[in-house]
Amino acid sequence: LKNGLAKMTDWSVRMMSPADVPALRIAENAAKRANVGVWHSYTAPKVSGASEVNGLVVEVLTGDTLNVLPDGVAYDSEDKLMKVSLASIRAPRVGNERVGR
Repeated sequence: LKNGLAKMTDWSVRMMSPADVPALRIAENAAKRANVGVWHSYTAPKVSGASEVNGLVVEVLTGDTLNVLPDGVAYDSEDKLMKVSLASIRAPRVGNERVGR
């Protein structure tokens, strides 16, 4: 990993001991910073949009998506709302597990 000869995948990391993962992540990140091996043309992703929003949750669309009215904005149309999708959230399945549906 530190020579940029491999990439870590989340599905395989879950099969490893949690104590072993940080050292491997550090080695992979070092290869990214040095642009070696498979990371020779790697550039860090740019964050687009706001990374922090203060406002009022107006509607919960799904288990991981919300409509937010930002602070200081008067609600007069749907265009004023921000649609926010939460990352790494597992939305609940449709149905009731207690009933078995």
